[in-house]
Amino acid sequence: RGFRLPPACSFEERRELERVIVKGLMSLTGDLEGEYFPLHGSRSFEGKPTGMSEEKEEQLRKAGNLFQEPDSTLLLSSGCGRHWPDGRGIFHNKAMNFFVWVNEEDHMRIISMEKGDNVDAIFRRFAQATEGVAKVLQGEGYDFMHNSHLGYILTCPSNLGTGLRAGTIVKIPKLSARKDFKDVCGRLGLQARGTAGVDSVSTDGRFDISNADRLGKSETHLVNIFIRGVKTFIEWEQMLESGKSIDDMIASAKAWEPTGSYPPTGLAASVAGLPEWIKAGCGDAEYICAEKGATFPGDTCPPSLPDLSGHNNFATDVLKADPTLYGKLKDRKTSKGVGLAKCLKTGIDNKGHPNIKTVGLVAGDEDSYEVFKELFDPVISARHGGYASDASHPTDMNPSNLLQEKIDPTGKYTLTTRCRTGRSVRGFRLPPACSFEERRELERVIVKGLMSLTGDLEGEYFPLHGSRSFEGKPTGMSEEKEEQLRKAGNLFQEPDSTLLLSSGCGRHWPDGRGIFHNKAMNFFVWVN
Repeated sequence: RGFRLPPACSFEERRELERVIVKGLMSLTGDLEGEYFPLHGSRSFEGKPTGMSEEKEEQLRKAGNLFQEPDSTLLLSSGCGRHWPDGRGIFHNKAMNFFVWVNEEDHMRIISMEKGDNVDAIFRRFAQATEGVAKVLQGEGYDFMHNSHLGYILTCPSNLGTGLRAGTIVKIPKLSARKDFKDVCGRLGLQARGTAGVDSVSTDGRFDISNADRLGKSETHLVNIFIRGVKTFIEWEQMLESGKSIDDMIASAKAWEPTGSYPPTGLAASVAGLPEWIKAGCGDAEYICAEKGATFPGDTCPPSLPDLSGHNNFATDVLKADPTLYGKLKDRKTSKGVGLAKCLKTGIDNKGHPNIKTVGLVAGDEDSYEVFKELFDPVISARHGGYASDASHPTDMNPSNLLQEKIDPTGKYTLTTRCRTGRSVRGFRLPPACSFEERRELERVIVKGLMSLTGDLEGEYFPLHGSRSFEGKPTGMSEEKEEQLRKAGNLFQEPDSTLLLSSGCGRHWPDGRGIFHNKAMNFFVWVN
């Protein structure tokens, strides 16, 4: 963090990067202790002013441990070849099972490897080294690029998230000969490439098998997908060798999922059986689902809006009436970091409703109504019958001011009657934008208030089944209680609408959500 990435960094930046990274690497001890070798001909590193020897470079390349010069137009056009070989090199430990490439396609490419299948040792070495280098970088005033949305920031978007690729070379000629081999890999969350690189092909059934994903799952989650997937491949190859069919197994195959999965890093077990298009909005990431047309980003606005000619909601009506408005608002942020994309995503993803005209806009926090008032004000006015932007809203909660008239003197026509409202707690972001931690703190303070009620309002709080957020009921209410409340129409469902999913209200489901009701079951409060 603090430097441009290899496609754009300057000669001086690259040298400073080499200095701080190598300082971190040279601080490693024990099994990770090693030496840094700049590329042959590099003059950037004081300890080896002409780089490593040609013999050393050739030895490393023959063993497959060192990158080549950029001999691809993909890399050359990206700018990663500029000033070659200056500021580039490789660090390795004495056992030659831990390598770090410096200033190739990324600032660092970290590799832990060994013969055999001891994935645990390989991963522990990888994790220990990464932590050690990070501490030195922090001591120098730097750190790894990272954010909560994209994870670790790397040069190529395909590597965002963990950047992690766990791979092994296996010989599976019978399995790989199947016409559906590529699909089989996908089912298990894997990808297969030839042993000579991403574009190479296999002629003898040898493949480099690795995890397919990088983003949206943790490092251990991806390595576990790799472990279980490769283990399954080998079992299937053995079955094919003995003449057995694996068709039924392939039909039901799927990638490994942690049994203890839970937000914010995973999905709760209580949503595991929901359709994929709903589950996509119940994790930590923004809701992106091409199947449902939900592709507008929720973090940063794109340079221009998509075609709105087919949209019919109040927000898009305003944007179509004033095409300059989006450009004025798209880069603004509230004091709590909420941008226009967060507010507008649900209205762009959802063109309209067949029965009602939707608002097409949500607030991410209290300040959203002010920071984006040029959009919110006309939407509010259109939705509320011309309500003026400078009008004052009256509040009167005094029951003495109600009409003392029965709406149904006969008692034959009305079934149930209710008053319902919503309230938001100042100081927190609203549900579309609040964090996992904010939602839990909201639950805590709201429930504390509810549990202080006395008399006819005294009652009990029930977290949603599967929620782990409330100490008094660490696994939430029972499934039976939840079903009873839902059948009576007293409890909300999981967010099964793209309007809610695109708004961000389904994130981390069911954590931090629940219902309070009194003993008479005539007073309810839905939380979060």
